[in-house]
Formats: sequence, C-alpha cells, structure tokens
Amino acid sequence: MDFGAKLSQRELKSLESFLANVQRDHDSPGLAVAITKGDELIYASGFGYRDLGEKAYIDENTIMGIASITKTFTAAAILKLQEQGKLSLDDSVQTFLPQLQFGRKKDLRDTTILNMLTHTTGLPPLKALIYSIRENSEHEDELVQKLGDKTENNNEEEQVQLNSYQDLIDYVSREGIDLLGSPGEYTSYSNDCYALLGKIIEEVSGKSYQDYISENFLKPLNMNRSTFSLDEVLHSDNVTSLYYYDENTEEVKKAQGWQEAPPYQAGGWLRSTARDLVKFFQMLALGGRQGLKPDNRILTKSSIQKLLHPVTYSPWDLVSTYNLGSWIQSNYYGRTLIQHGGSLTGVSSHAGFIPEEELAVVVLSNLRGFPVYKAWHGIVNILLGLHVDTSKVSYYQRNWPSELLVSRSGVFKSGEGMELELFVQQNTLQCRMIREDKVYQIKPVTRYVGTINVKGDEKEIWFYHNRKDSKPWAIGFGGRMIKRVE
Repeated sequence: MDFGAKLSQRELKSLESFLANVQRDHDSPGLAVAITKGDELIYASGFGYRDLGEKAYIDENTIMGIASITKTFTAAAILKLQEQGKLSLDDSVQTFLPQLQFGRKKDLRDTTILNMLTHTTGLPPLKALIYSIRENSEHEDELVQKLGDKTENNNEEEQVQLNSYQDLIDYVSREGIDLLGSPGEYTSYSNDCYALLGKIIEEVSGKSYQDYISENFLKPLNMNRSTFSLDEVLHSDNVTSLYYYDENTEEVKKAQGWQEAPPYQAGGWLRSTARDLVKFFQMLALGGRQGLKPDNRILTKSSIQKLLHPVTYSPWDLVSTYNLGSWIQSNYYGRTLIQHGGSLTGVSSHAGFIPEEELAVVVLSNLRGFPVYKAWHGIVNILLGLHVDTSKVSYYQRNWPSELLVSRSGVFKSGEGMELELFVQQNTLQCRMIREDKVYQIKPVTRYVGTINVKGDEKEIWFYHNRKDSKPWAIGFGGRMIKRVE
C-alpha cells in the first residue's frame, strides 16, 4: 500500500476512532501519538488529558516518560562507539568492567557486549531495579512497596542500597546468584545488563551516558524536549501528570512523583514527547539518515543492518526475537516490525518502525498498565491496510496432550517478583498471575509455545524442558526466564 505524503480520510477516520476507543475502554487519562512516513510527519495528536484535575489536554509535545524505550538509544550508542572504533560488539565486558562478575562466575571473558545487548548473558531476573527505585524515589508504587519493603523482609538482601554503578556491580557479583546458562544459551530480559552498558558507554567515551546520548542523538535530531534530568522536566511546561490503576478501589489515581534509579539511566530514564521520539525512530526507518539527504547520517548503513537482522535465534522465539535494543518480528505480512515498549509508574510507552515502508510510530500513555502495544499494533494494522484487530500471532489448530498439560502445572517465580501458577482446568492450561490474582487461558501455538491475551496483547509463554515431555524447569514470559519453584 502506498501511503503517500498524508493519511487518507479513511485511514484518518479509522485511526482516530480506534485510538479514542482504546483510550476510553482502558481508562487512560491521556495518549500522545506521532507517525512519520519517509521524511514527513503524517500524523501527530493527543487524546484526553495530561492532568485530569486541571482538565489540561495532552498533545504530541507533552513531556512524558518512555521507560525501557531508552534501551533502543543505548543500543544505538554502542553501535555509534563501534563506528568510532572505540569498541566492538564482540569485546568482552571484562575489558571495560574488570571488577564485574555474575554471582559465582568470576571470569567473564566469554561474556560479550553483544550478549549484554541481546539479554543472553545468563543473568536471571533480579530485584536490583526495584531496590534502586525504592532508595531514590520519594513516592513508591505498590509493586516497589510489596517487593522492596525493608521492614517486612528483614534480611540482608532486602537492606541493599543501589544508588550507583558500583552498587549495581557489587549486587550482581554476589555469590548467591545462579546463572540460567552459558552466554548465548538463553534469552532473559535484563534491566541490569542495560544499566551496565551505560557504564561501559561512559568508560569508553569519557563522557556521562546522558551527555553521550544528547550529543550524538538528541541534539542532532532536534529532540529539544527530551531529557534525562528530572529537574529539567519539573521546570518545563506541558508536562504530564502520572497515573496508576488502584486494583483495590478499581480507580485511576494520580501518582505523586516520578520514579528515579540513578544506575539505570541507560535502561529506562529518558523523558520525551511523541513528536520528539518519533524523530529518532524516523531516523532508524530511513536507514540512519536524518531526512532524505544521503550525507546527513546519524548511524551508518552497517549499524542499521545490525539493527534490522537478528544476531541471535532461539527455537522459542516464535513471533519476535530480541536483537540490539529492540524486538524484531521478521515477517509480519511481508514486513519487518522493529519495536520496543516500556513501563514505569505513570508510563506506558511503545515505539517502533517498519523499514520497508519507512514508517515510524510512537504511542505514549500516562497510565501504568495501559495496553499500549494494542494501540501501537492497531495503528500499524490500519496503516498496512489490515483489520485493526489482526493478531501478531498466526495460530494453527493444535491441542496439547493431557500428559503435557499436567507436566506444565506448577508455580514459577522470578527474582523481579513475577509469580505465575499454571494449572489444568477443563482440559486447558490456565495461567494465574498470583500478584494480580488474574487468570488467563493459555492458547497452544506450537508444542513449546503458547500465548495469553492480556488486554488485547497476545503475550507468549515459552516452556523450557530438559528432555521431551519432562516438567519444564522454567517458562519464558515478558521476555524473562522464570524458574519453577513448585
């Protein structure tokens, strides 16, 4: 389909009707959206409010959190340093962080920067980010309170403080951490690894992580309302308030402050606007160029090619693979979807691009838990001429045998606090998210992969068996590997 320079009236009507409905149906106070095609901004708008009490409208220039979308900037920075000849993706992390170890693994010569970028170091999900938010945020959300309560969990680990890179290095170097496997063996999403990539960027560039990102991406792309500085945010105009959904009262409530975690800037602490952020993804969609001039380049063609093609593959990666700071779905109706999302208190974000169409799409919400991927994917479907509800997963008629269902029953828990109970009911496998006390049916896709539908988003669950039909020793969910505990 040829989009041309602007949206057609049919596309515009479908887009705005869909976004208004998804915002209303899921109680998001506000949404901000921006879309580019080629070198043109073809759509930018806001839906709802940046502040409910003041009835202040949100728009594409409202400053909002983007959370883990920051990881895409971090990956781009590593590629930029490789272009400058200052490091290689194949370099050992020990070259730059000689004091780092992962649990009992003291020798990290076989763990590369590429492993860090692709979440394949073997490091399991940990509570470190929660502890850092707890120590550095004046106002904590419910998750932080439950998982990082010093008074309730009076043991040595719960007293840990994470205020610096060195604190984080000390934490992941503790003896008690058991790795999931060897480097490259498994993929498990790690905020900690991306935080440490920020430290590597500082060591190699001789600049702070924030300054390196600003000088190489924010300033050249004229992202003038994007910043890591909370002080700058608090002294800016047109800034969103932050909201969360209170499960007890079933109400949307206003949070009292932004979360902070100093060692984790590279993993999720850039604030931006929909209009600013789409400039970065537009650059990626245009093959590293700013606009259509071939000499106006932010990243080289070689770096962009590394972003476009997965460098790791797992048989469990049915729909998408985590590459360099983004998830890649290689064949979505003949196109490649490259995207990342993020979540913090008052932040639900999703952004990505389709290189074949030179198309970039950004969606930001000021409500934690809003199904932002559903909004992003729906926009993509409309622009590709598909039905708005077209699933990212192609299903085949399949049933798991009863003995396999029974073997997968159990409780799985991660160090980050995710706890899932799988059980059989009426010859189907069910998944209970224990913290939220919500139950979802797992729909079989392949023998080792299923999905659950969470607010319109088909989320994959992978099953890791040591041998055929044995009890899975771990499941994969939300990109993380979660070990069996019962």
